[in-house]
Order: sequence, then structure tokens, then C-alpha cells
Amino acid sequence: MLIDIIQSDLIGDSLKSLASTAELHPILEPEAVSFSFDTLGWKIVFVLMFLLVLGLLWMLVSWYRANAYRREALRLVDEFEASENSNEAKVAESLKILKSLAILKFGRDKVAALKGKEWLVYLESLASGKVSLIKFDTMINKALYSSGALDANEVMEFNDNVKKWIRTHA
Repeated sequence: MLIDIIQSDLIGDSLKSLASTAELHPILEPEAVSFSFDTLGWKIVFVLMFLLVLGLLWMLVSWYRANAYRREALRLVDEFEASENSNEAKVAESLKILKSLAILKFGRDKVAALKGKEWLVYLESLASGKVSLIKFDTMINKALYSSGALDANEVMEFNDNVKKWIRTHA
């Protein structure tokens, strides 16, 4: 309907006369907006991103340094496990490493007096993973206080649980 009106002679003639009398100038277009990183906003964004990256790096380095004792303990357990020592000596050394780590992390007053099953229950309560040390109570007693031979597979399983505890304790 609008097209019909525009095409009508009356309106068409009046538009032609208006266009011929008016002096039309070219359309003024604005300058193109330049894009550069020289503006203040980008500098602020870059500084904030740099500070964020520095903060993350600082956190990673702090975490890495804080867990150095875990890496050292795992290295000691692996080293002793690979040695030619007897199974009894391997169990005793793993227990010494656990005791010294627990004293270092949780304090001598809480840890030093614990022994036997009470010690193993305490260790399990501190682990955040699936660590089962209580089931090795009889094997530990046999290794420390008897002269009987220990099952190599049981000693390996015990050492695996020791490593899990080292990795996952609070």
C-alpha cells in the first residue's frame, strides 16, 4: 500500500520538484575509530593480568616448597624399598619416616607418645585418601619384636600405604 502511494503521480511530482530545488551535500561520515593498545584501559588490563600471573606463580612456588618434605620422604621410602635390606628393616625404616614426618607436620607433643594400634589409628585419621595401616598391626609387631620372616608382598603393600599416607596426609 505504501508503494502505491509513493508511485502516485501527485506525490511523485512533488518529490521531484523538492529534490531539484534542494541542494544536497554528501553525507558526512565520522572518522574510523582507531584500535590500539596505547589507551589507559588496556594498560590497566595488562597490569592486572600480569599481577594475576605473578600471584599464581607465587602460589605454585609456595605450594611446591611447602611439599618438599613429602617429595623427600617419598624418595627415602622408594630408595629404602629398592635396597637389599631385609623386609623387617624396610618396615622399621618406613615407620621411622612416618614418625618423623608426623612430628614435623603435627608437633612432637601430639605424636611422640603414640605407639602401636593407637599410632596407626591416628595416622589413618590424618590421611585424606584411602589409607589402611591398621590391618598391618600384626605384621609391624612381628617385624619389630619377633625374628620371623615377613611376607614380601605384605611389606610392599604396607609401603604402598605409607606412600599414600605421605601424599595425602592433611
